[in-house]
Amino acid sequence: MSSKSHVSGLIAVRRCQTGEPRRELKQAMKGLAAELSPAQKATIDEALHPANSAADGREHEVGIDPDLKHRILPSALDRAQQELEAAVFHALVRASDRLGSHPTAWCYRFGQVVRQVRPEPDRLRLTLNPVILGPLLAELLPTEADPAEGDALYGTAGVRMRMDRSGLELYLVDSDPRATVVLSGITRNILRDAEAYLAEDRLSSVLRLCANSPDALSPTEKAWLHEVRRVYGPVHVTSGLLRRIRLFADTPWIKSTPRGTAELVVEWAGPPTQQAVLATLCHPMTTIAATRYSGAHWPTSKIARFDVLGSPASTTTPRSPRAAEVLFRALPPYHGGPDYLHTKASSPHRIPLRSFHRPALLDDLVALRCLRTGEPLERAERRIREAFEKHPDLRRMTSARSSSLDTASSDTLSLVREAALPSAHSVHQRLLETSLLLAARGNWSIDQHLQGGHEVFAAVSPGPYTLAVELVDGVAPMFFRAILPQLDPEHAAGGIPGLRVAHSDTRLVLRLLDRNGAMTNASVNIEGIDKTQWKEILTELKRMLTALS
Repeated sequence: MSSKSHVSGLIAVRRCQTGEPRRELKQAMKGLAAELSPAQKATIDEALHPANSAADGREHEVGIDPDLKHRILPSALDRAQQELEAAVFHALVRASDRLGSHPTAWCYRFGQVVRQVRPEPDRLRLTLNPVILGPLLAELLPTEADPAEGDALYGTAGVRMRMDRSGLELYLVDSDPRATVVLSGITRNILRDAEAYLAEDRLSSVLRLCANSPDALSPTEKAWLHEVRRVYGPVHVTSGLLRRIRLFADTPWIKSTPRGTAELVVEWAGPPTQQAVLATLCHPMTTIAATRYSGAHWPTSKIARFDVLGSPASTTTPRSPRAAEVLFRALPPYHGGPDYLHTKASSPHRIPLRSFHRPALLDDLVALRCLRTGEPLERAERRIREAFEKHPDLRRMTSARSSSLDTASSDTLSLVREAALPSAHSVHQRLLETSLLLAARGNWSIDQHLQGGHEVFAAVSPGPYTLAVELVDGVAPMFFRAILPQLDPEHAAGGIPGLRVAHSDTRLVLRLLDRNGAMTNASVNIEGIDKTQWKEILTELKRMLTALS
């Protein structure tokens, strides 16, 4: 293989994981290719064109000189640098979920939020969409809890920020050498907007802690780090995922959950496939593992696993000890994402969701709605199509071969948002919906039964003038006990004041009275409860009250 082919291959392997511009990588890879020995060139030739995938469940040696591998895609070598990058990875994942309520960024994919990453041995440079900065700082920077809660700390202990010429620098005050992640392109105006976000989110204490202890840990942080770890999970692996963050550029939703110190669970909806991620992490030139690794995929259970392995304990022990484990889990269809919504039921055939006549925009909006609401695919698609047909501008989008929101006006973006996820149409509608959520979350019986009030609603279906709700099986009596007014004998004002219930053959309709006793235009439909079931629920409520009296 020629030197030019080596350069192109190295650029392709690294760029698909980091998103760096080709012109910036070309010079570095040219210099690296010129220094390769014949043996190293042969090794790279074999790695660029593997005969079989290494994600076969067996143990594999990295097989490339560590120094050469480090020059192709550098890893964080210092423990503090790994901890900071792991904390940034988890904070970015949580911050991207906060964008669901943003007026324009609500439909962004992860790659539109994290544009590129430039890994260096002693630091990391990230290029982010400015819209994510406020949520990222809210999730990452440390803030002390209320004194009544003791020495509790939120965020990541020891993280501070400061402006420099290249952007916003995030660093650990208690590290030597100083662990650093630079957010390139962040200006003071962008930082002021992020600080305004923190103030609006009642997190101004974050800025106070950073200002009061810019170069040292606060007493609370010292006490916190004495008791718990700064970051849980395998930090060297999580740091490696941040340095390969563009693997998840096309997903609309991602979640990371560390377990203990050696296990990490990563879930996402839509592309990339688990096989694609696993193949990249098992690539000998860019794998996170230093010496040995294994990867396996189980299509039936939709779980993939990547293991970083240590050296065998002895020559008689064939298996290497597991130093770290990453589980990649496919989400159920209702979590959204084009990859998991690629077909829809249609009798007598199953028709691909994407086809020549279906623009990608509509698919993405259907996936987003399913992700946020838990609706079935067919219902979500029908609701969005009905909304698009009402507006000429949106109707033209559905008839075009390809559509994009990148050049759309603010008015068009508002129309698209309302078509995909309609907002409450009136003050009374917002009051009714908010009251249902708060009453369900604040009810002790529901929380005891489901270990979380958020599990009360199995799915919601927002429309322009009403909201349809499906309840989790078995929770209906406790739910209505929580929302119906004056049912709790210990609290005369229990439930939602002014709530009224009407029933039809297949659903209940919740309505709301105003302060003068007049019926408002607010309504919520509780689907799947007929008259017979409603009578059974009322009987169960009477039994509950009798047991309390």
